[in-house]
Amino acid sequence: MNPANVRELLTAAVDGELTPAERKAAERVLRESAAARALFARLKADADRLRKLPRVPAPADLADNVLATIRDRAMSPTPLPPARPQRGLNWSSLPVWANVLTAAAVLLMISAGSYLYFTASHNYYTDQNQRVARNGPPAAETSARLPRPARDAEGVAPAPKAEPRDVGPETIAIRPRDLGPDLGPSPREVPPDILTERPTNMPEIESFQLDKIRVSHFFTLHDLPADDAARKKLTDEMRKDELIRLDLFCRSSPKALEMVLAAFKARGISVFTDAYASEQLKKKSPPEVMIFTEVLTPDEVTQLLTAVGAEDTKRAGDGPTEFDALVAAPFLTADLTKLSRLLGVPILEPKAATGKAGVDIRKPLPEGTASQLANSLAKLGSGAPKAEPVAVVVSYAPTNPTPTASREIKQFLDRRGDRKAGAKPLMLVLRTVK
Repeated sequence: MNPANVRELLTAAVDGELTPAERKAAERVLRESAAARALFARLKADADRLRKLPRVPAPADLADNVLATIRDRAMSPTPLPPARPQRGLNWSSLPVWANVLTAAAVLLMISAGSYLYFTASHNYYTDQNQRVARNGPPAAETSARLPRPARDAEGVAPAPKAEPRDVGPETIAIRPRDLGPDLGPSPREVPPDILTERPTNMPEIESFQLDKIRVSHFFTLHDLPADDAARKKLTDEMRKDELIRLDLFCRSSPKALEMVLAAFKARGISVFTDAYASEQLKKKSPPEVMIFTEVLTPDEVTQLLTAVGAEDTKRAGDGPTEFDALVAAPFLTADLTKLSRLLGVPILEPKAATGKAGVDIRKPLPEGTASQLANSLAKLGSGAPKAEPVAVVVSYAPTNPTPTASREIKQFLDRRGDRKAGAKPLMLVLRTVK
């Protein structure tokens, strides 16, 4: 870039007059050139010194001195550029008689148009009156002037009797108009509309029952150690589904995962961390992770989370804690699809019941889903299960593109055994608070 252009660009940057495109260009120049950075620093320092200079008030006779200098030097103002020629007709340049003549012509046209309009209207109404005088009033007006026939006790008028008339050979027979009772119009027969009419074979809609709606429940992890009601409510919510879905919000997923895994190991559960998740956790922006296991009952899950909350409060002291909110949500079909993609397990979607169109992902999963998951996981294991309590950690977002090639996931599938009574699959997701 030309040095003069660089100086102009940096000067505008100091004054704060850059456009978005110019700002990007200035940042690129400062990033690539040390001389530009030195010039920018000097210009900025000069601008700061100028702003810090004391303000001197102008003398009271400044205007008089300037005017006196102009008179002494016989200065004259710079002449203005020649005016551009105006397009169109300039009415102000026309003589008075031309304007008067134009106004008279416009008034004459309006008068002639009004005269022609009113003359045509008068002729039209005159012709109408002459036509009525020759042919009589229209049938509608004649029937309106006829007297109404008498009505009987039920309000029905008798039919009029036609008087016999002698019809000559040159007389045109005129049939009298039948006058009936003044009744309202008969209702129209409207054919059924398939778009607006309610079909006769439409099934009845079930009544809306609020007590059957499943919603997510929010808990505070640090309140669980001292709140018996919250622990009982959390356990009851986890017992309603065959699979448990929990979202635990934290400030940093690596630190939060370290505390949760310590609680798992304290209960004798071996944890396998996917290599892809381990690599992602080392980056500047760590991912959200998921811990999956099948060895804990709802009561044991509550006890584990209570221990994690107590440990977090102990470590934080008077400072901010690592964990925030805990969300217990109903396990949905979308969660099952996500779980199958994370573990590389080909789980089939639940089939629709007879007479229904499909599965509503807003409703909890039907019974038998946990069995389908266990069977799918068992098919991927190699050799006889060792009945060891194990768990696996995988990256939740971003997801491992090739989970079937993960050695840690394969070890988890090989070492897992039959679930004990009351244990449920747990999907614990550690989410980062943005």
